[in-house]
Amino acid sequence: MEQEETQKRSTLVVGKKPRGKSEMNDANPAQKLATHPGPNWLPALFLLVSWLWLSTPALAQFTYATNNGTLTITGYTGSGGSLIIPSSTNGLQITDLGDYAFAFTAVTSVNIPGSVTNIGNFTFAYCLNLTNVTIPSSVHNLGIAAFNDCTSLTGVAVPNGVTSIGKTAFYDCISLTSLSLGDTVTNIDLFAFYDCTSLTSVTIPSSLTNIGDYIFEGCSALTNVTISSGVNSIGDAVFSGCSSLTDISIPNSVMYIGNSTFSGCGSLTHFIIPDTIVSLGDTAFSDCTNLTSITIGAGVTNIGVVEFADCDDLTNIMVSALNSSYSSSRGILFDKNQDTLIEYPDGLAGSYTIPNSVTSVADNAFAGCVSLSGVVIPNNVTSLGDSAFFNCIGLAGITIGDGVSTIGTDTFYGCSNLANVLIGNGVTSIGDGAFTSCIRLTSMIIPDNVVNLGNAVFDGCSRLTNVLIGSGVSSFGGNEFAFCNELTAITVSASNPFYSSVGGVLFNDDLTSLIEYPAGLTNAYVIPDGVTSIGVSAFEDCFGLTRITVPASVTDIGDEAFLGCSSLSGLYFQGNAPNLDGVNVFYDVDSQAVVYYVSGTANWSATYGGLPTVMLNPPSPISNILVQNDQFGFTFTGTNGQAIIFENCTNLANPNWQPLQTNVLNGTMFVFTDSHWRNYPRRFYRVISSP
Repeated sequence: MEQEETQKRSTLVVGKKPRGKSEMNDANPAQKLATHPGPNWLPALFLLVSWLWLSTPALAQFTYATNNGTLTITGYTGSGGSLIIPSSTNGLQITDLGDYAFAFTAVTSVNIPGSVTNIGNFTFAYCLNLTNVTIPSSVHNLGIAAFNDCTSLTGVAVPNGVTSIGKTAFYDCISLTSLSLGDTVTNIDLFAFYDCTSLTSVTIPSSLTNIGDYIFEGCSALTNVTISSGVNSIGDAVFSGCSSLTDISIPNSVMYIGNSTFSGCGSLTHFIIPDTIVSLGDTAFSDCTNLTSITIGAGVTNIGVVEFADCDDLTNIMVSALNSSYSSSRGILFDKNQDTLIEYPDGLAGSYTIPNSVTSVADNAFAGCVSLSGVVIPNNVTSLGDSAFFNCIGLAGITIGDGVSTIGTDTFYGCSNLANVLIGNGVTSIGDGAFTSCIRLTSMIIPDNVVNLGNAVFDGCSRLTNVLIGSGVSSFGGNEFAFCNELTAITVSASNPFYSSVGGVLFNDDLTSLIEYPAGLTNAYVIPDGVTSIGVSAFEDCFGLTRITVPASVTDIGDEAFLGCSSLSGLYFQGNAPNLDGVNVFYDVDSQAVVYYVSGTANWSATYGGLPTVMLNPPSPISNILVQNDQFGFTFTGTNGQAIIFENCTNLANPNWQPLQTNVLNGTMFVFTDSHWRNYPRRFYRVISSP
């Protein structure tokens, strides 16, 4: 009340005419002072001073900027609490609350006057104590993040008159339980009510034709949504993460549902898509874990990818018989003619035989069907799409019919129980990652008809021990058997004109390039003579490899060739130093690893690929051993300026080395002689560098 009274008095001071019973009684203090001479002047003067004193702090709460004859409040310096914003000052109306004007302040409630038409960007952002705000119908626009992170705000009534609500306007208002939207709202921008985790219900007015992206995302307490007729489209992720949403009705005016619109609505159990909707975006119902059935109306002509991903309880997808683009059978989604199997519900268990009408299994068709135990793919199917059986962790075995020509990218990725695969005679191409992380596969036969193997086809098949490659394979994508830690044999058909194998190791056809060394092989390995190159990642993660011998024929070693060979301690090179194609050739090998090379070979230095080098069979520095003029002697070859010590002992079993001479080489050779050698039954010599 004190603040309210102060504000009322301040308006008197700035000249606003007060209301009263008579003109004389309503005159301002200055007028009273001028018209009442005599003994009454002292109280009048006291009243004037009092009003002036009270008005000063109230006016000082705000800073202003003029704007075409009106005022914008640009700042607030008050102490917070309950706030009533004046409608005018100094005869000018306040029409705008400027950007950041009240941000980060301690206001607890705000009454906005009817003169205000615009609330700017971040105007009340981070007012953590704000519990209540009154927005008049004169306001047309709520700016970007106007009430962002007002975490104590419990209710908002957006009145008729407001047409636009800016992006993140009420972002993270976690105490907001009540929201009403006026019938004049035509635009609500991105994330406007994002993460309002206490909001339980909302009604979308008919004036809003498009519900914008992410508006109610993360409103985890939202249980009921009413969408008025007139709404045309529901944007991306509008209700994503609304995990309590159980009741929503889509009016016949809606034609489009965006990407991930209902993703993560874990309390939805049934959903009916009306006949007016023509398009469903990607992942529109993904992760609706309790959704058991969905009905698709007659008008849908486009269904996005992985529409029902991770809908673990979904057992029935029903399509209107009047739909011209899609159909369903036994709860499974097909195209209209049932040529393409589009979606197999995640919740269906057991085995399944694909109908004979089907020629194509779409991308992701069975993805995430964790209870699917087996699939029969008949000969009429010609294509298995990308990720068709992605993460079907219950799938134990599969027979691919002879009609299939292509196994797509990641088709069986993550099928962790898949132990038996029979590839039909029609398959010519196996895509990237097709069997990645199929950890129960122990052996694999690639038939002669297969021509192309993509990248990382068997990556992470940790129990795979042997692979038989048929005669037709002409290309490998690379990293084919990465992390196949138990693989001990890659066997290539003798009829294959492009590849060969020796001892379970994969080479090119003429054995000049080593392509893949099975990671399950242990101990030492000698690369065959004639090999000229070691391929990229050829020995990667061969944890059991301890020693390798590289013949003189090798001239090139690919990057990461020995990456992760953590037990590799000795590398023996018989020829000149090969060219290294990268800086990670020996990355993460044994920390004590040493490169050994043969004396007389070229291009070696103190290190090779970051590893220390040691010369094998170095030439002896001692020569010309002889007895001359009754003196024993020999020639020592070293480095100019080298300090050396000649020592002797008489018993190598228990040596006691004693110095005979110390010299600094002047040049590279020095002739050592010993005139006392006959004084001993035997005498041994050595040469060491002087410290």
